[in-house]
Amino acid sequence: WSGVNIEWHPFSKVDEYYETLNDLKLDFVIIPRADTYFNRCKSNLKFLENSGLEIPTIAQSFETGDSPYQDQEDSKYLLLAKTQEEWISQIEKLISDKELRRKMGKEAREYVLSKYDINNPENSNKWVEAYSLIK
Repeated sequence: WSGVNIEWHPFSKVDEYYETLNDLKLDFVIIPRADTYFNRCKSNLKFLENSGLEIPTIAQSFETGDSPYQDQEDSKYLLLAKTQEEWISQIEKLISDKELRRKMGKEAREYVLSKYDINNPENSNKWVEAYSLIK
């Protein structure tokens, strides 16, 4: 990893988060997570945020298949890694292929807008489902 350009950025205010994330001009994002009950209960929000900005994602997968990023549909639009070797392979794949990064980012954005955008009339039933779960 010598020679890899790694930057650190402080937390941003919540109302500036997306602008800050976009301004970073990231090539891709990695989301490593320990396999814990807490992390199994998290959502796929980071994938959605990245995809909205056309940033490709490499995310953690778990042996049991219940990582928040292992959804059957979502996983078609990101790369998954479980072991150190898989992480290195996926990272190297994106580092070496600019066109793949662009393609993944664009396809992930289109997918997220079609499946998750609440303004899409095809997704309006999700509000009904969410409200029906409130007791």
